[in-house]
Amino acid sequence: MTVSASGGEPQLFAQGMSPAWSPDGKLLAYFSVSGQPSRLSILIQPAEGGAAKRLGSFEIRSDILFRPTLDWSRDGERLLTVQIENGQWQPTVINEPKDLVEFTIPTAGSAIGPRWSHDGKRIAYGLTDTGHPPSIEVLTLASQQRTQLTPGPSYSTAQLIHYKSAGELEFPSWLYLPRDSDLAKHPAVVWLHGGPPGSGSMRNEFEPSTQYFVDQGFVVLAPNYRGSGGFGDALATFHRGDDMLPDIVAGFLQ
Repeated sequence: MTVSASGGEPQLFAQGMSPAWSPDGKLLAYFSVSGQPSRLSILIQPAEGGAAKRLGSFEIRSDILFRPTLDWSRDGERLLTVQIENGQWQPTVINEPKDLVEFTIPTAGSAIGPRWSHDGKRIAYGLTDTGHPPSIEVLTLASQQRTQLTPGPSYSTAQLIHYKSAGELEFPSWLYLPRDSDLAKHPAVVWLHGGPPGSGSMRNEFEPSTQYFVDQGFVVLAPNYRGSGGFGDALATFHRGDDMLPDIVAGFLQ
């Protein structure tokens, strides 16, 4: 929706999410949801109205409950967003005029809401993983120096393990162990994610409810069974009649 800064009735601009003005105010970039399973793509549309251009170089197949952000560089040439790879979100830079993904920045965890600095030399984002709540990190692009601005507490960091069920498909899963796990046996919890097949997943992000059980002495296994997004199309693909229960049981037995 758009509305005059001086007031008035809001007007529908487009169906989408996470809109971002270009620096000159002439364009709006936003995410659009389409397809089944749902995919997010970026559309560029004149602010005064008119046909939108879809960027063919970038697409996210992921849980649409997650709202990726968009941010324009000061020169209006590049968009900054996130892409999911191996279960974690990483900052991605897109050349908008060329419709080209220039690079993705590897991070030690999932990046949230990346933003350009005013001079375009740095990127700031929230950074989280299975053992750390989000904190703010700044990356200097030229030197690749990373500075943590808001260090926070540390919790039990999960191990990313892989196991197989029926067939050759591997299931990447997060295994949380209590601090004294080498000293005694522990009760266990299998933590199942929600979301429709092809979208939901357990990602490399902090989950406070899981940490509660780990703190109480539980071993927690959070599996990404067939139909889980964020680890490639082979795992995300789910056909009518597929059974994910054997995948879950196999993780518990192993």
